[in-house]
Amino acid sequence: MFRFAHPEYLYLLLALPVLAVFFLYVERKRKTAMQSIASQALLERLAASASRGKRTVKFFLLMIASASLIVALA
Repeated sequence: MFRFAHPEYLYLLLALPVLAVFFLYVERKRKTAMQSIASQALLERLAASASRGKRTVKFFLLMIASASLIVALA
């Protein structure tokens, strides 16, 4: 069994869902901003190499790393 030296740091884990909601908000705003600039067909041609999946995976890896760091601090 182990004990945390500073269990109050675990409250920082509550910030992670807030960051996830913020990420979803930014993604939605980004999509609407892109659609207001150009038509869907033009966007598909211009942003063919842009991957939403890569941004999502990068974000979730950042979330896992942040959670691990918070637990390590505690």
